Amino acid sequence: MPPASGSDPVRRELLRAAAAYPASLAYGKVTTEHPLAGFLRNHGVHEAEIAWFAKRCGKPDILGCNCYPGMRSGGSGAKDADSVAQAAREAAQRVKGAILEGRSYFNLPVYLTETSAGDTGEAKVAYINALAEMVQDLHRQKVPLVGVNWWPRFETIQWDYRDKPDRPLVDFIYPGGWNNGLYKIRPQPDGDLKRVPTRAVQAYQRLLCHESR
Repeated sequence: MPPASGSDPVRRELLRAAAAYPASLAYGKVTTEHPLAGFLRNHGVHEAEIAWFAKRCGKPDILGCNCYPGMRSGGSGAKDADSVAQAAREAAQRVKGAILEGRSYFNLPVYLTETSAGDTGEAKVAYINALAEMVQDLHRQKVPLVGVNWWPRFETIQWDYRDKPDRPLVDFIYPGGWNNGLYKIRPQPDGDLKRVPTRAVQAYQRLLCHESR
């Protein structure tokens, strides 16, 4: 959830609720007098519908946070490795900002339910290491972060398969966007899809083992 901007407290509350929508509505942040309620009414939502949510709202035990920060993979060599590590740290800081904003707004423990970054094995490892640093930093600040889930575990079929139904599904397994799987998918001559671990698998396992202690 991106932080709201602006010095007007009413506008800020509207932006925060809009950034967290529809959770802000379902979790009880939007009363019938809330500025977002006025915005919804002005865009065709009936008063009775807003009141229905205000009456039946309820917070979960844990707030789920999905964040794909993106980062440049860089090239090869020591200098490029440093730039990849720096890009990973900057990406993790953007995720940290989203976690802190969600925690502040809903006052709930946070589970980083989806995150990934890096098109190459080197970049994925760098981002996992940056996540580990971020988690340790949040724990030092007593922020109740209860879990970190890398998505996807395997390279997956990209959404554009729906627009080209005559092509085989393997044509749509390619890196990009959020498709930063810990395992590469390699089509086999017999039609099987082999899961090939990247360097990031062990790095993520180390992160999980550290968090379980």
